Amino acid sequence: MRVSSPLLTNYKGAEDHYKLAIILTENEPSSVYSLARLLHLTKRYGEAHTQYQKLIDADWVKDNKDNEVFGKTIYDGYFLALLFDARYEDILALTKKWKKSL
Repeated sequence: MRVSSPLLTNYKGAEDHYKLAIILTENEPSSVYSLARLLHLTKRYGEAHTQYQKLIDADWVKDNKDNEVFGKTIYDGYFLALLFDARYEDILALTKKWKKSL
């Protein structure tokens, strides 16, 4: 049995609430992360990429044991947003030096 509820598909309402939460809790990354995921879900990959970039710029991907898993999910979302937005050249440019660092 499939459950369908307007509450589960109110993406505009969710987006508005995430944006408000971002304003109210400036240094808390979870609202920005949730907004990025929502934007990706609604196929707004460029906007999702922008939100992930904000998290990267705010150093939430630092090599730190406390947020290592969170940092990896940020990078996952970041590169998936680029991939789904067909920004292949950007992906290649950003990952060009990975082989050298291994």
